Order: sequence, then structure tokens, then C-alpha cells
Amino acid sequence: MGNKLLPIKDLDLQLIGMVFKKNGRIISTGVGANVMENPILALEWLINKFAQSGEYLKAGEMVLAGSLISPVAVGGSDVFEAEFHTLGSVSVTFI
Repeated sequence: MGNKLLPIKDLDLQLIGMVFKKNGRIISTGVGANVMENPILALEWLINKFAQSGEYLKAGEMVLAGSLISPVAVGGSDVFEAEFHTLGSVSVTFI
């Protein structure tokens, strides 16, 4: 996702912070440690669960390890943006 590729070995996913905005206003912040203490642990759990049933992740598949924040309500025309330290940002607009 995106065009900024960074080697995983250069990232401490536990410490990557995020600022989450709704319609331009900060509504939450989070850190990678909010995902099972480390997003890598969540990914490891998923891989092991798949393997128990003979399934495996395929090269190129995108995996979302979990959320750094609690769920938020979405309404029509809401714009959300998540800014991740070091990694960049992503946004979505609901219609």
C-alpha cells in the first residue's frame, strides 16, 4: 500500500505512533504496541492459525495486523486520516 517501501528490519513496529483525525480534528492517537503488544506478534498468531488448517499467506497478500485505536462511528461525508510516524498517511472519505 503506497509507494514508500521500508525494510521491516529498520522499523520498530511497537513504537510507531499514529494520529487519527476525523474531519480534520484529532480524535485519537495510538501506538503499535496497542496491537497484541507488537503487530509482529499478531501476524505470527495469524500465520500459525492458518497453518493449523493447512492454509498459508501468499506472496503479495496484504495483512492488517490490528488497530492501534478503538473503533469510531462513521457518518456520511466524514473524512478520516491516519498519520503514521515514519510511514506516512492514509485517508478515506465516506459518501
